[in-house]
Amino acid sequence: MAVLAAVAFIGFVGNRKLLPVLAVFLLTWQLIVPNAVKERVFMTENSNGELEPSAGDRVTIWENAMEIIKGNPVIGTGFDTYKFMHAVGPYEDTHNYYVKVMLETGIVGMMIFLAIVSQMFRAGFALYRNPQADEFLRGVGLGVAALLVAAIVGNFFGDRWSYIEETGFTWVFVAMALRGTMLTQEQAAIAEAPESDALALPLAYMERSAKSSMGPAPTTSR
Repeated sequence: MAVLAAVAFIGFVGNRKLLPVLAVFLLTWQLIVPNAVKERVFMTENSNGELEPSAGDRVTIWENAMEIIKGNPVIGTGFDTYKFMHAVGPYEDTHNYYVKVMLETGIVGMMIFLAIVSQMFRAGFALYRNPQADEFLRGVGLGVAALLVAAIVGNFFGDRWSYIEETGFTWVFVAMALRGTMLTQEQAAIAEAPESDALALPLAYMERSAKSSMGPAPTTSR
């Protein structure tokens, strides 16, 4: 679902040629994907229309989590506390990151989390839509935006955010998008500067970057 959402996003926003490919896949996916994937999809319910144990346990976890959320909806039970509750059998995760954020950090935490995700998405999408960026940087921006779309969808089915193995690359790519925006702004400033200042501007940016990386100058006492 996460991959399909990301591909659909790129198709609608960046490359419409992907949409027919996506449509063909949706019509023929049963012939392409491994049998284990087909079984996972079609075995969600048994012949009696009842949920299979794994899906049924997820529903039970979410229903139980909703009851816990009602007890403290504003600030939650505390970060990373659900795994110690064992509210539903041995399970230590809500299998839905939004439910987990709401349960552990409440409305306050959910608003902060959504603000962070939206700003990360905007960092990529704004770079893609920037007419002054070159094709490579616009591609980076579109990739970051699509990555966030996939992350948003994927987190409905589990915790795809707390593990550095999964989110480490996300932060790196977002940093690339932000740096790409800075480079575009610097190049635009150089292009618009008078010819006499064209050489001075890059040096000024280099000096400013060097000072920021070195931190504040040390102070000496008399």
